[in-house]
Amino acid sequence: GPVEGEIGDMVAFFEEQRGHRGLPLSEIGAPNLTPPAFTGNFGRLYDRCVKTPRPLLLRLGPCTAAFGVIAVLATIAAGLWAQEVPRVIPRRATVDRPLDEAYGTLKHYFTDSSLSQFTLLTADDKSHTLVAKRSGLGPNDWNELAFCKTGGEQMVYTFTAGTVIVTAKMDAYGKHKTFVSVSADYHGTYTLALASKSTDIACLSKGVLENNLIAVAGGTAPAPQP
Repeated sequence: GPVEGEIGDMVAFFEEQRGHRGLPLSEIGAPNLTPPAFTGNFGRLYDRCVKTPRPLLLRLGPCTAAFGVIAVLATIAAGLWAQEVPRVIPRRATVDRPLDEAYGTLKHYFTDSSLSQFTLLTADDKSHTLVAKRSGLGPNDWNELAFCKTGGEQMVYTFTAGTVIVTAKMDAYGKHKTFVSVSADYHGTYTLALASKSTDIACLSKGVLENNLIAVAGGTAPAPQP
């Protein structure tokens, strides 16, 4: 019938294609029905995913990659947190005086020995910057103005004298106000009496002196020097 004819045509086709005319179908073997496109696409995918090197984050799964990014950010944050805070930190404020008056008042304060115990080192009238030094700070003054971090060996040393260098920078803030920034760099001398040995230690300011100098620039009567 029609079905048997179609089957016979198929058998004849396979025999002709494989060159096995006269051999039964059972000896020819089952035909390869796998589409060529499938094997070709799979091969290309294998080459791309396995053989071709890729960045690490692309080879990792999305969740693993996300945890990796978080770990990197946490490491960076820990490094920033571990950094030391700057030792010299300026104190800043705005005073109700024109720039020329505020600058002139503080400059006069540094140069007049009857008002302060400072020595004016430099005065830049163009940038309105003053640098002054005060030496011979005793233990009582030091306790009020500065704090020193000492190591285990230096704990047996005795404070003998202190020095501070202040930098005051002023800028106009409108016509009648001045923005004042003052920083103080303290250094203390510590001595080991039995060994006649001394060492210099960079110390931290408590902010008292800076605030006093800002007040002077603002026209307030100078506070008694400690």
